[in-house]
Amino acid sequence: MMKMMANFQQERAGNTGVTPDISHTHTFQAATISPTPQLHSEEQEEAKRLKGEQERIERELTEQREYEKKQQARKEEQERELAEQHREFEEKLARMRRDRIEEEERMEELRKRKRGEEEAKLQEDLARQRAEAAEFQQKLVEQHLADEKQRLEEEQAFKERRLAEEQKLNREIEAKRSQQQLEDELAAKQREEREAEDERLRLVRKAQDEQERIRLEQEQARALQAAMQKQEEDRRQEELRLAEERILKDAVEASDTEAIEEASWKESSIEDEDEEPNDNEEKSGSDVEEIPPNDNVAEDTTSDVHSDNEAAEESVASAGSHNSAQGDDAASDISTIIENMPAKTPEEEEQERQKAAEEAKKKEDENVIDVYRQRVLARKAAEKQRQQELEAENERKAKEEEERQRAQLLDASGSDQELELSGGSFAESSAASNSDSF
Repeated sequence: MMKMMANFQQERAGNTGVTPDISHTHTFQAATISPTPQLHSEEQEEAKRLKGEQERIERELTEQREYEKKQQARKEEQERELAEQHREFEEKLARMRRDRIEEEERMEELRKRKRGEEEAKLQEDLARQRAEAAEFQQKLVEQHLADEKQRLEEEQAFKERRLAEEQKLNREIEAKRSQQQLEDELAAKQREEREAEDERLRLVRKAQDEQERIRLEQEQARALQAAMQKQEEDRRQEELRLAEERILKDAVEASDTEAIEEASWKESSIEDEDEEPNDNEEKSGSDVEEIPPNDNVAEDTTSDVHSDNEAAEESVASAGSHNSAQGDDAASDISTIIENMPAKTPEEEEQERQKAAEEAKKKEDENVIDVYRQRVLARKAAEKQRQQELEAENERKAKEEEERQRAQLLDASGSDQELELSGGSFAESSAASNSDSF
């Protein structure tokens, strides 16, 4: 559009420069003869054309403005849609937040109601617990002894299991180390054998190239000798031919002058044709440069990644010691409460028993939670150890694949060098055969 406006302005400026000014035209008309009708018609046509061009440009500008308005309206519509989507998303997010808050409040209310029901149930069981106080104390002592015995058994079993796992892990580590050592030794042996084979092939190729060079030199010498013999034979034949021509010339000179001139002309033409340069070209065989293969093989040593499980063992051991310490604390607290219990009223004794039972239950719940937490930590540590072992195995496999690909590349490069050497020998033999044929 700007280009069209510029063209229009240039045309207007050109027309203005060609068309005279009105005042100047009037002055000119007053001084000269009036213009012809043809000049008026041309000016009218030029004015119509300029007017049409101006209308077209204005129409295009109007269409451009309408298109820009439509684009602006479409852009505003898109912005409104985006704002509407953002508002809906914010409303949905707020609704989800309200739902979550309501759910948390409902769960809190449910916990409170459950706690109230439990407290009511405990109040109902209070009378039954008063009647069974002595039996309960005896059961507590027996339970404490049984728990202590079970704890010792579990601790002993855990120690034995951990010792067995450590021994198994050590055996696996030793087996992997031995396997890796054997693989390294085998790889080193294969590398040495491959280097020895490459050296042998290089020497064989060198000997073959030397034999080929000697053979080419001998063939060239034989070809040169044959060429010299042929040249000598040609020279002798040429001398015989010249002698015969001289004899024939002496015989022809006895005839008339015209025959002598004709014979001399023929002889000169024959001599011009036969006296061609015979150059002895000596070709020396070029030594074949040997490019011994230079195989730079970079051997990467592989090492297995073994991660220890001390974190898992320490977490499990700390869990066992923590649980045993808490069990000892609970038992000592209960025994202290029983031993230091003074002579009190039945209501006070019942309240103390209820309080002790609540504390024991609370500590038992805490112990259960701690045991579960420690088990989760131990399981996570075991999973992490397995993941590390899998990563080490994958890394070892990747290194083996890389070594295999490197060996294949080395074999392929050796084959390419052999092909290049064989191609060079074939080119030399072809050159020798061409020289012989020449």
